[in-house]
Amino acid sequence: MKENFITLFIIIGILLLSACKDGGGGDTENTAVIDFSLAVTSNGNGSGTVTSNPMGLSCGADCVESYSQNTVVTLTAAPDSGSEFAGWNGPADCVDGLVTLTADIICAATFNVITHTLSIGSNTGTGSGRVMSMPAGIDCSTDCSEDYLHNTSVSLTALADVGSKFFSWEGDADCSDGSLTINSDITCNAVFNLLILNQAAFNSSTVTYQYGFNSMENIKITGSPADADLSRWAMLHDGSAYRLYVFKKNSGDTLYQYVYNATTNAYEYGLNSFPVLKIANTPSDADTGSVSMLHDGSFYRLYMRSKTSAAIYQFAFNDATSRYEYGFNSVNKISLTGAPADTDFTRWAMLHDGTYYRFYAFKAGSGTILYQFAFDSVQQEYRYAFQSVTPISLDLVPVNNDASSLSMLHDGSAYRLYTQSK
Repeated sequence: MKENFITLFIIIGILLLSACKDGGGGDTENTAVIDFSLAVTSNGNGSGTVTSNPMGLSCGADCVESYSQNTVVTLTAAPDSGSEFAGWNGPADCVDGLVTLTADIICAATFNVITHTLSIGSNTGTGSGRVMSMPAGIDCSTDCSEDYLHNTSVSLTALADVGSKFFSWEGDADCSDGSLTINSDITCNAVFNLLILNQAAFNSSTVTYQYGFNSMENIKITGSPADADLSRWAMLHDGSAYRLYVFKKNSGDTLYQYVYNATTNAYEYGLNSFPVLKIANTPSDADTGSVSMLHDGSFYRLYMRSKTSAAIYQFAFNDATSRYEYGFNSVNKISLTGAPADTDFTRWAMLHDGTYYRFYAFKAGSGTILYQFAFDSVQQEYRYAFQSVTPISLDLVPVNNDASSLSMLHDGSAYRLYTQSK
């Protein structure tokens, strides 16, 4: 029994001695490790992912991780496409994304959506108009800038005011066709010019229509109603006045009338004329997309092309009803024969020169070559090259010339041709 007590005292002594050697703190390798949590949240209207080094965080999916005390964690923010990383928020140790874990901590990554500003600059032309965007946002004359998400596709539409024409897009490189991909701030300018008439006259010496020859240049069109469609137009001379006719927009039976005022060098709406004229009894096959007119010394005549055949429908003005009426004092439908295969019947005009009714059409793909027909009263048809010089060239063409349509007349002394400006 005595020996057992002696052994017990020896063991206790050894343990006490060991504790003294360790400074009284016990075995440091067995002390409990302290962990702290690092959490990540996100701010802003964008999106992205945060990862950590040492590994553990991959947020989106895994946004909280525990690390040993004093672990240094590097956070890396990767924005998604269309977003940008705007910085760290949270406690002071978060601001550079390099965190030392001495306590639980929450850091916030801010991701913002990338936007760019599309602006419409000032019109540098002589006319006026409006620019609209798709997707919506720009409606300039009043709202001329809009922010769009990075890489948004935007289509711009230029709408010229009555009496003006859209000419071109200017500005940054991507503006040239009005279709943009917004990947930086962009400024585009829509150029609108006043619509003017370019006038040419036939020069028998050169056998060409020459712009500016024996002609007024840059003839204005003024006073147009807001719904005038200046892309559908015709002209004539009735022995006393030069007259211009324009369709009402979206109408096939209403014309607005203008008369030339030499004092102002302008065709003025309603001057010495019936401002509004009606067209009656139009055949269902008639194409109201264009019209030609003439005065033959007795009657004002109006013509529309057939949609389905090489022919024109003829109308005449009825004083009793104040209307252009299909078939009134007219050969109703007249064929066009012998036309070259490349005749562009969508760009055409007519006149009466005191002897012959004449029909003209551009050569397809050309703005300077005209084919000429004349009415054969025996055959009752407009025949290519009959009593005509053809083809005829246009000379000294202005750089701003728009050959998408034309009108012609004979004023008793000269054959005249008109095109609009771009």
